Amino acid sequence: MDMRSNTPPDVTVKTGKDDLDLPAEQVVVAYHERTKHHYHRYAASLGYLDWAKQPDPFRRYDGAPLVRLPLPDAGRAPPHWQLYIAASVVPAPLSVDSISLFLRYAFSLTAWKQFEGTTWSLRSNPSSGNPHPTEGYLLLPSLDAIHDRPGVYHYASKVHGLELRADFDTSV
Repeated sequence: MDMRSNTPPDVTVKTGKDDLDLPAEQVVVAYHERTKHHYHRYAASLGYLDWAKQPDPFRRYDGAPLVRLPLPDAGRAPPHWQLYIAASVVPAPLSVDSISLFLRYAFSLTAWKQFEGTTWSLRSNPSSGNPHPTEGYLLLPSLDAIHDRPGVYHYASKVHGLELRADFDTSV
């Protein structure tokens, strides 16, 4: 395999069958070179997507406290053209409702499809078919309806809720 085209001149890449005797940095570079796309060829792969090994599209954290968000009222989004006119969209104060609305339009599931026994979700942020999890993280201040301390939250799209990942002691 010719790796000269995209490999920095000061990097020597060993691509033998056993990369275990290489330093960690060279293992990473060798993997990257074998699996990245090139101008004249696609990335090396199995030639198919192994659906049995795809990640769970709805990542959850076991034991993390979950705050379910209220579902936003239908029709609250401004017309698309308003997004391009300065000062036509009034800012909303930070609240559980505004967070719910933001996450609904930025990261949530918009529909479910089914065909021949297979079911899949559609997302508000499409991924061109990439089977990565639908998720986002928020750093929020203390909000009565969510938590009494500032915290880091994971957005669990399947249940439209926030999972507390860490909170902060404001007295420190």
